Amino acid sequence: MIQLSNIKLAIAFIAALLTVVSYYPYFRDIFKRKTTPHMYTWLIWAITQGTATVAILYGGGNFEALSTAVGTIFVIVIFLLAFKYGTRNVTKNDTVLLILALLAIFVWWQLHNPVLAVLMITGIDAIGCIPTIRKTLEEPWSETPSFWILMAIVNILMILSATQYNFFTMVYVVMLLVANITIWTICLVGNKNLFKGTIIENSLSDKSILKKLKIENTSNAGDWTLDDVLLNKNQIPELSKYLADGPWYIHLWQPGKDEVKIVFKNKIFTIQHSDKSTWENAITYGKALGIPEEQLDFPIK
Repeated sequence: MIQLSNIKLAIAFIAALLTVVSYYPYFRDIFKRKTTPHMYTWLIWAITQGTATVAILYGGGNFEALSTAVGTIFVIVIFLLAFKYGTRNVTKNDTVLLILALLAIFVWWQLHNPVLAVLMITGIDAIGCIPTIRKTLEEPWSETPSFWILMAIVNILMILSATQYNFFTMVYVVMLLVANITIWTICLVGNKNLFKGTIIENSLSDKSILKKLKIENTSNAGDWTLDDVLLNKNQIPELSKYLADGPWYIHLWQPGKDEVKIVFKNKIFTIQHSDKSTWENAITYGKALGIPEEQLDFPIK
C-alpha cells in the first residue's frame, strides 16, 4: 500500500520540477526583452521567499519547502538580470519596501519571533507585488502570463504536499497563490484590450514616450522611422501630448473590434471604422491642421 508520505513526496518533487519548467519562458522573454522585471521587487521576493522557506521548515514542513528553495535560486538570478534587462522605474516606495523586507529578516534572526516574522514576510511579499501589478496594468505585454499561471499550479502542489497544515506552513503559500493568479489575470485581460497602430517617430516632440510602449517592429520609409506599437487604452491621452505641433496624427485600433482612436496633438476622436459618418469630425479637424483628406483614411489591419 502506498503511504501518504510517499505521495506527498512525489507531489513535492513534481512541484519542484514544475518550478524549474515555469521559469524557462520567463528567462526566454527576458533575454528577448519582452519581459522587464522590476529590480527591487525581485530582490524583495528573494529575501522574503528565502526567509519563508526557513519558516516552513520551522513549522514542521519538509516536502513543501523544496519548490520554494528552488524558486528562491531563480528569483535571485532574475534580480541580477534586472540590472541589465529590467525596468528602470524604481520609486521611493520600492526602497521603503526593501527596507521593510530587511527589517523582517532582522526580526526573524534577532528576535526569534517566528509568528511576527511570518506575518511581516507575507505582508511585505504581498506589498512587493504592487510595483509589478502596477507595471502590468499599464504594460501587460511586459510580463509572461504562462509563468504566473504555472507558478500558481506550483503553489497548489505545495499545499497538497504539505506534511503539516498550520499557520507557518500555509499563510505564505496561500498568499503566493493569490498573487500569482492576480498577475496572470491582469496579463490575460490586459493583453486582450490593447490598441495597436503605427507611430512616425518624426511626428513626436519627445521620443521618450516610446519607452513606455511595446514596439513590435521598426522600419524606415525615406526619412521617416515607423514603429508598429501596442499600448494600453489609458496611455492614449499621454501619447497625444507627445505629438508635435503640425499636420500629424496617429490612429489606433483593437484587432477584431470596430472602434478606432484618432489621435492628434491634445485631441482624440473615437470613430467606428465601419460607419464613415462617425469619421466626419476627425477628418474636419485633420484638414484644419493641413493634412490632405486622402491621408485621413484610417486603414486598419
